[in-house]
Amino acid sequence: MQYPYQDAALTIRERVTDLLSRMSTQEKIGQVNQHLYGWETFEDSQSLTFTEKFKAHVEWGGGVGALYGLFRADPWSKVNFENGVRAQDSWRVANKVQEYVLAHSRWGIPALIVEECPHGHQGLEGISYPTNIGRGNMFNTRLMQQSSHLMAQELALKGVNLALVSTLDLVKDPRWGRSEECFGEDPILAARMSEAVVAGFQGDLIQSDVAFLDQPAKPRTTDAIGVVLKHCIAQGEALGGHNSGTVTIGQREFSDVYEPLLSSVKNAAGVMAAYNDVDGVPCHINQPLLTQDLRDVNGFQGIVMADGVALDRLSGIFETQPEAAAAALNAGVDLSLWDQTFLTLDQAIENGLVDEAALDNAAGRVLALKFLLGLFEQPYVQAPNAQLTALLEKSDALNLQVARESMTLVKNKGLLPIRNQPQKIAVIGPNADELYNLLGDYTAAQSSARQAQTIYQAIQEMFPESEVVYALGCEVRNSIHQEETIAKVVELARDADLIIPVLGGSSARNFDMAFLSNGAVSSKGINMDSGENVDVALLSLGANKKCCSSN
Repeated sequence: MQYPYQDAALTIRERVTDLLSRMSTQEKIGQVNQHLYGWETFEDSQSLTFTEKFKAHVEWGGGVGALYGLFRADPWSKVNFENGVRAQDSWRVANKVQEYVLAHSRWGIPALIVEECPHGHQGLEGISYPTNIGRGNMFNTRLMQQSSHLMAQELALKGVNLALVSTLDLVKDPRWGRSEECFGEDPILAARMSEAVVAGFQGDLIQSDVAFLDQPAKPRTTDAIGVVLKHCIAQGEALGGHNSGTVTIGQREFSDVYEPLLSSVKNAAGVMAAYNDVDGVPCHINQPLLTQDLRDVNGFQGIVMADGVALDRLSGIFETQPEAAAAALNAGVDLSLWDQTFLTLDQAIENGLVDEAALDNAAGRVLALKFLLGLFEQPYVQAPNAQLTALLEKSDALNLQVARESMTLVKNKGLLPIRNQPQKIAVIGPNADELYNLLGDYTAAQSSARQAQTIYQAIQEMFPESEVVYALGCEVRNSIHQEETIAKVVELARDADLIIPVLGGSSARNFDMAFLSNGAVSSKGINMDSGENVDVALLSLGANKKCCSSN
């Protein structure tokens, strides 16, 4: 031990104060930036050779504040089973990143490894749970906490430190594409679910009656990680159900609806600010929200993370990026996400737009979180081996229970149960034989074995005495050549003894889609009707309505 900040017996506050006193302005700026996409860190997942882009960024910041999406696998990242990091190899990749960052940080400051986990880890072989709109049907906070605890253990074994989890949005206009990320429209339900998520991921990591800064850091554990709840706040209130749109809401309604949610985040390691504005003030520069309300009133102790490239969107308000960076930092944003804006904080300080004390506050909170999670003493993780395999099997079993309790049942008028007997069963619809249509947005690439577990395939297996046939029918959104597919359905169903339609929407992303800089899908020419940036004008079933109604 050479410096006080390396003394594990000191309080986190004392260690942060000492470390900040030794750091340069540029090193502090490096700590509040989460600029890189994690999948751009390596040339490939086999050789694990670092890219020049990653090396240059580490040198620029004298380390790394946080690294997002090291294991993210989906069409936007273009990561799949051919080029991605498998679950059993994740720990090795996380350790290699930490080793490089530590070696190139004057003060040996580790990086925060951050992953998406809205309904399970968005990484290869991660367990994909039902989306929130389904899990809200459970009204079961105990099961929510149990499944969150399993997610935390899964990510911890992989070397992840922070999970990004959607809990704070409410469905106020179901035309909004991100409605599936919400537990419903009830703020009390969402608040209780948020508290269950925090308890499941973090355990007693942060307690509302204790200032964690005044406590010594706890040893790192594979039983808990930090969770960042998103989004803060009122994103589902946007006018017309438009993603990232403006929110017009009075103070009384805000207090009645959103104060319970703000209170529910007090023990979370972090919250993510929302893209929307509230009465004309973007959340990312809303100091009364992010500082007074969140921290002073509700006792929140964690970090405030920006949403993806959200700070760059402030260009419509400020003439320069340093001005936008200063406004966000002063408002209470502690950590960026992919934007260019927070890279200009040095200019903001040099030009007198923001005091370095504000930078110390933000960098100090990021460092405090690293101390809290035990990263300074234990930056590396051990090979999980059979432990991860057993955990994934346990998670699969609990996921079945979650899925069952997430279902909305309708009245059985004597049709069920279906008997296994010689008969013809026609399974039809766009979601009958397409697994991704059922899994929700922010879903990782699935193995071929998983992809075979469709409703059509399951019915075939369950009723071997029956002739089970399948037809697509109308697609989710595409209306081209639908006459032919509908004609096939009509022909197939004509002599069927039982017809099982599998309809509904889909937020399934495909690898041939175009994406925006924040990962949201470009809504032009896509065959999906929900998900981030995919809002709809009507709530009716999609595809060729004229064709469907005429038959």
